[in-house]
Amino acid sequence: MRTWGQINFELTKEFPGLDPELLIGYIGTAYRRILDHLPWKGLESGAWLIVKGIHNAGSVALTKGLAAIAGTGTGWSSEVDGRKFRVAGQSTWYTFTYVSPTSGTLDRAYEGEDATAAGYFIYQDTYYLPANCKYVQRIENSPGGLPLDRKTQDELPLAFRTFYGAPLYWLPGEDTADVGLGVAHQVELYPIPEDDGSFWTVFQKAPVHFDGSNTQSYPLSWVSSDAILAGAKKLAYRHAGPHQNVASSESEERDFLVLLGQMAGVEAGRAEPVKLTPASRYTRHRRERWQR
Repeated sequence: MRTWGQINFELTKEFPGLDPELLIGYIGTAYRRILDHLPWKGLESGAWLIVKGIHNAGSVALTKGLAAIAGTGTGWSSEVDGRKFRVAGQSTWYTFTYVSPTSGTLDRAYEGEDATAAGYFIYQDTYYLPANCKYVQRIENSPGGLPLDRKTQDELPLAFRTFYGAPLYWLPGEDTADVGLGVAHQVELYPIPEDDGSFWTVFQKAPVHFDGSNTQSYPLSWVSSDAILAGAKKLAYRHAGPHQNVASSESEERDFLVLLGQMAGVEAGRAEPVKLTPASRYTRHRRERWQR
């Protein structure tokens, strides 16, 4: 098993005339090709997604054109700060800022008609995933439980996203970089969670790549360093230019594919038996029982 530094050293010795930054990039490209080839068990992880129920106690008074909200019997706390706010019967939502148990502000001026005792919902439909999440494989209502159906943004009608209840669907949310952790992935849950709860999330981890400085670190233990080298050499030979390097590039690609196939074969031996799952239309009654 080679460290990143050893892999880089071997590549540098074989291609002394190539830009070191290029070689680092070739190592990264080869590594990504391997990791993207399969949903490897070695990258699978799980975590609880803690969801927050709605807050709709009391009533609110709002004035068109103003961002301030006055509550009666609302009992707000700082816990609802930053969540979404919607007046009952309206589809427009705002971001709520907590001020006191009976006062708050919206992120922009209220656009509806004046109201003195309106019903409302403060809620959360979007949740951050663990910082090392690459992509979600499934979300369940408990480990090994009933999975939520995955939908795309286009598949779930906007009108459905104003309903509250026990979540049945999850959507990939927009990635963001505003949490100080680089790119953070999110998911949206619908119907919007009505009660506090938790969902078991199974995801593929995003491993650490070679960046030129972490020379003493290793690739993932089950990834062949020979395969990384072969994939990187294939690119380096192609970049080197002379026609005689084309054959070398193709040879390295063949070696890379053979080694990738060997890793995939080992992975197949680890895989659990395929479980046949009925279409959701045959199991929806189970979800309905679970919601009760």
